[in-house]
Amino acid sequence: MSRPGLLLDECVDYRLKGLLSEAAYDTEHCLDLCPGEKDRAVAELALQHERILITHDKGFVLRGYGGLPRTCGILRIQPALPASMFQVCCRAIERYGEELIQGSLVISRGKQLR
Repeated sequence: MSRPGLLLDECVDYRLKGLLSEAAYDTEHCLDLCPGEKDRAVAELALQHERILITHDKGFVLRGYGGLPRTCGILRIQPALPASMFQVCCRAIERYGEELIQGSLVISRGKQLR
C-alpha cells in the first residue's frame, strides 16, 4: 500500500506536519489550506483530495463526519506531544490504512486503537 495523503485539522499541533512529512507522508494542515473553516468544509476538503483527516475533535464523530453522506477516513487522536502523536498516527495508518482510505473512523485512546 502506498502512503495515503493526510490532512491535519486546525486543532492538531502544526509540528506534527513536519514529522509526518519527514516520514514521507504527503501531509497538509488546515492552517495552511482553510483556516477557520467549519467541520463540514474540512471534511469535504479531505474527501475531495482523498486525504485521511487527523483530528482531536470529537465533533466529527458526534456530528456524523461533518454531515457528509460519504466521507474521508478520520483518525481521531488525543492531544499529546508531537512525537507521541506521530507514533500513534504511524501505527494507525500501518494497521488501518486501507480502511481509513475507504472512509473508516479510527479512534486512539492512549496506546489503544479502535
